[in-house]
Amino acid sequence: MLDLESHSHLGEQASSLASISWVPWHPRYLLRSYDERSVFPEGDRHIAAWSDAGTRFALAPGEQLFLPEGSDAMSVQQASGPDVFIIDVSSAQLVLRLEGDRARELLGSGCGVDLRPARFAVNQFAQTRLGPFAVLIHRAADSIYDVHVERSLAESLHAWLELNASSLTGALQQP
Repeated sequence: MLDLESHSHLGEQASSLASISWVPWHPRYLLRSYDERSVFPEGDRHIAAWSDAGTRFALAPGEQLFLPEGSDAMSVQQASGPDVFIIDVSSAQLVLRLEGDRARELLGSGCGVDLRPARFAVNQFAQTRLGPFAVLIHRAADSIYDVHVERSLAESLHAWLELNASSLTGALQQP
């Protein structure tokens, strides 16, 4: 998490900075099928689909990231259908959560996605590059963004975000 105590000179502005934290581990599965319709939710492919079974992110034709509500593999199979291959990627990815009034600005400083609320609504997601990292950004709430990244790159991404957050605090100091 960004150390706001080291930025005490910012006063009340420090509360508007983005906080960076790890999201607790959660099972996740990659669903693949030769039949695109059996994997993709109906509607916009850039909107995370929620159901009682879990959250689905359509990644590519015939491919989807699925975060189940429970951790039972049978419920994943039932939710996905018989023609879908299930790959457990739970240990391959981690999630960083950015919260606060400046979370959008922090993410926008490193990616080409238009994160303005009119273009990137709550529950929308995008696969993009954040600096040098390939990520999936999900806008979970008004000022909450979840950034999914490969586990091997998670610490580096966290450090990169901390560095960019520090540069934002420097911009706050300018008159």
